[in-house]
Amino acid sequence: MDDESDEPGEAEVLVEVLDLAGDVLAFETFTMPPLAPVLHPVADLGAGSLDNATLRFTMIEGSGIFGASVVDELSNDPTTREAHWECEDEDEGEDLFTDQFFVDDCTFASTGANPFFPLTPGLVLELEGEEEDDEGEMVEIAATITVLDETFVVDGVECRVVEESETEDGELVEVSRNYFAHCAETGSVFYFGEHVDDYEDGVVVGHEGEWLAGEGDNQAGIIMPGTILLGARYQQETAPGVAMDRGEVVAIGLSVETEAGTFEDCVQINDSSPFDPGEEDVKLFCPGIGNVVDEDLELVSYTLP
Repeated sequence: MDDESDEPGEAEVLVEVLDLAGDVLAFETFTMPPLAPVLHPVADLGAGSLDNATLRFTMIEGSGIFGASVVDELSNDPTTREAHWECEDEDEGEDLFTDQFFVDDCTFASTGANPFFPLTPGLVLELEGEEEDDEGEMVEIAATITVLDETFVVDGVECRVVEESETEDGELVEVSRNYFAHCAETGSVFYFGEHVDDYEDGVVVGHEGEWLAGEGDNQAGIIMPGTILLGARYQQETAPGVAMDRGEVVAIGLSVETEAGTFEDCVQINDSSPFDPGEEDVKLFCPGIGNVVDEDLELVSYTLP
């Protein structure tokens, strides 16, 4: 190792402000010089009141020994605000995804006003497209998403049932019953699990990806944040060994043109999973409708309640 590589270098650190539900209210990245502290007013992060907030510090790039604290400017007390510190490993990007949510502080309801993920019974979305199968052949795919007039209790929470049926070349391949609940305090929609039926030739052959919050180590995740922040990352499913999907807000204020119409002020959320490293699914959500693009699927019609 040469002398130059022995010198301490800069580190890039992500600072996030989390609310009671674990949603990211504001964030900013800082470049930290070696062997020197960085003092930054928390109010400048733009999160408003920090009452009951949590700060999370994540080292994105760099190496070494780091620490973080939040210091009261009047008393110099470093313990007046809870701070959570994470070190981001270069090969483990999942450490940057929020996976702890204060669900006990939420008042949950099976309906809600999140514009990008309506839980209003009677809403039906029809999406169609085509994709390449395992043999390299193009197949016609379709999905019907229906907000049912049904609820199901998961881990003590009454959830709205949203059914999604998927077909390939007109043949039914999967029906999932997904369980969501709206947090009144934050506007976030939480995902509490799903029951899955996989079909072949009209017969149920499996239940791959099925999970419920509260069983084993399974925990509810966020399917749609109440506050949309560019760059926000969060765990959607937390079912170790079964389903660990996560989302990242990568674009906001989009205009999306589909066969069903043109929609404004839409948001792009890319889904990924540690089970499929390097792969992402692009999803677009639009106000009052919900999911209008899901990778190769595009909205062709919808029915409002």
